[in-house]
Parts: sequence; C-alpha cells; structure tokens
Amino acid sequence: KTFVASAKNLIEIVPELPREITPGKKIKVPVKLKNRSSTAMENIEIVVTADIPNIAEPITVTLKSQEEQQKEITILVDPIVLSGTRKITIGAYEGEELRGSFVTEVFILPKDRIEEDREVKRGFLSSTTTITRENKGNTISEQRVEARYNLIQRIFSSMIPQPETEWGKIVWKFTLEPGQKKTIEIYANYRPLMYG
Repeated sequence: KTFVASAKNLIEIVPELPREITPGKKIKVPVKLKNRSSTAMENIEIVVTADIPNIAEPITVTLKSQEEQQKEITILVDPIVLSGTRKITIGAYEGEELRGSFVTEVFILPKDRIEEDREVKRGFLSSTTTITRENKGNTISEQRVEARYNLIQRIFSSMIPQPETEWGKIVWKFTLEPGQKKTIEIYANYRPLMYG
C-alpha cells in the first residue's frame, strides 16, 4: 500500500516546547521539520501564533524531498501577559497555503515584577517626595509603602493619597493590577515656622 500525505500536512513539525513559560524570558525551542513530500519545498515560512502578540519571529526554510532539518525558534512572552493556559500553533506556510502544523497548550507562569521610582525635589524649607510604583509583571500585586515621619514632620507635611499610621510609621496599602502605576506625593513645608 502507498500512503500519500495530505497537502495540508506535507511538513511534519515536532517542537521541544516546555509545558511552562516564564514571561519576559527568551526561550530557544528546537524544532524538527520534515518534508514528507517527494518534491522539494522552498521558502517555507515557519510561523508561531497564539493569543499572545509577537510571541516569535518567523523563520524561512527550504527542504529537499524527504529531508529532515533541526531549526531553532526563539519564543518571548511579554512580561505583562496574564498567567494561565494558552494555545500555541506552529504552522509551515508555502505562500498562503498551510503545509503543516503543530498545536499545543502551554502554561504562562505568574511573574511578580514591581518597579519603584523615588524622586525628591528640595526648595527653601520645603521638599516634595514622589514615589511611583508600577506593576510590570503579569499578576495582581498587594503593595505596602512605609515611611518614618515624626509628629513634627507629619504636622508640616501633606500626603496624597492619605496614608494610615501604624506604630509611628506612615503606611500606604494598595493593589496594583498588571500594567498599573500608583503615585504617592509627600509635600513638606516648614516655611510657616519662619513667619511665626
């Protein structure tokens, strides 16, 4: 008996994809490509697609009749992509025609990545401190910002948003969604002491 491969399945694709992917980390994935056809296939574009934007750059290969090649695809998941199970498809295209595909599911791991920026501007008997925290990870993050201000400092300071007070410290508690930013401003003005 003779078996003929379907025109949509002329190229066999066997990747060594991990079951879990950490966002923000480049992963080199070995991929075995085999031409099952009796004719050479030129300029075959290997494309990785998912419900995640820009997961990998396409590569182009040429396969002789019955030839098998090992290639490598670099996958990078944006750090703010939400964790969970995602479907990934690797397709081999000759022009617009699909010549082979591989479909699997991978789990995007949760990744907590908070960046903080502090800026202090000083003037005559005054200062403004700006604290900004941004969630550049893919999970919801509970945040706590603490500062030590004695009673005199607190009397001459205004803070936006208003903090809580715990054991002599001022504390801000808030939740940051992926991609969200929160800014705290502390304005200290000691000039009223000069005017009596």
